[in-house]
Amino acid sequence: LADMSRLLFNELSKRSNNPVYNLIPDVVGQMSVDESIKAKEFKTIMSFLLSFITKDKQSDGLVDKLVKRFEAAPNIKVKRDLAFCIGSLKVTEKSIKILLDQHKLYHSALYDDDVYGHFQSVLK
Repeated sequence: LADMSRLLFNELSKRSNNPVYNLIPDVVGQMSVDESIKAKEFKTIMSFLLSFITKDKQSDGLVDKLVKRFEAAPNIKVKRDLAFCIGSLKVTEKSIKILLDQHKLYHSALYDDDVYGHFQSVLK
């Protein structure tokens, strides 16, 4: 099943409109609230999916979409997962600008060491 899933996402990423990009925000949202998915599994799956994001414009778009989800995140686990994904993306000047402009959406979660660490990795 895992191999078939990898093959599916590999084939999807080859399409001109890269549907994987469009799926990521909803996948993050669904997996983050699923208590049966452990942090390590989440990171493994999302690292795989985020590896298909190769264009700066897509990375910037995901940073924008994911940072906006902080406001409605129901708990710190979801915020950690969002921060992990943001920290795993290729960072551009535009991404940094988005994060600075939207600071009020995630600043209250920076007390958490994991969230803070993921945002700190963006700046490195």
